[in-house]
Amino acid sequence: VQYRRLVAGLLCALLLAGVGCRDNLGTGSGKKKMTLEEQIAAAKKASPPTPPDTPEQVAEKEAWIESELPEIYTLMDEAGSDVEKIDEVITRCKALTAALPRNRKAMLAIIRARLAGWLVKQELDEDGLTTRDGHQSHVDIASASDIMDLLRYFHKDLTEDEVQLGQECYFHRARMESAFTTRGDGDAIERFNKAIDDLMSLRFNDPERLKSEASFERMFTDPETAPKLQTALEQMQAPAEPEGNADDASAADTSEAEGSP
Repeated sequence: VQYRRLVAGLLCALLLAGVGCRDNLGTGSGKKKMTLEEQIAAAKKASPPTPPDTPEQVAEKEAWIESELPEIYTLMDEAGSDVEKIDEVITRCKALTAALPRNRKAMLAIIRARLAGWLVKQELDEDGLTTRDGHQSHVDIASASDIMDLLRYFHKDLTEDEVQLGQECYFHRARMESAFTTRGDGDAIERFNKAIDDLMSLRFNDPERLKSEASFERMFTDPETAPKLQTALEQMQAPAEPEGNADDASAADTSEAEGSP
């Protein structure tokens, strides 16, 4: 129980802090990004446990999230390419995940909002350098894919729509990391390869999209990334195997009621 409380506290901290995007993007101290398990262990060592919400408090927060989501998704649909409106949606989604960090619907909302932010903020100036909004797009896609990692950690039974959302997050995360491999970021190749692994773990099956993606052209010839991409193509071309219940067998027990971080 104490471990679960610590996990919830860590998740809240990750969501509120943008899921460690500074180190993810290679723009911070250059420290290697910790795995989720390492972050949980660090939180267990450094953070005292916090009392969980009562069932009544959880129910109240769940009801509030349900009441907020329709308007949030309407705003998301109406935002189009308006960066300020997208950022407003992201801010409102952060409030949802702050209330209940493991709430599935809240996590999905912020993943979709962050992915939308990535898609509308990608900009380069006349010298081919990333603009302010362009840099923020990197933060958005790093957050989207990292929160998708957390969603998969807490919720094993992804729907087909959630699988497709995850595929988009990881595909675009790989695109972003491919750019950082040219900027002297020593960890970018590792992050690129992880994004491809994550993509394939969600049964991505569009070899033409992978081969035709312009940002991957150099990655197909780089000796440190080409094997990963080639393995992905071979995996997509291999005969389909009957689905098993491996995920069910390894699913973590998340039956305890959610609590505040």
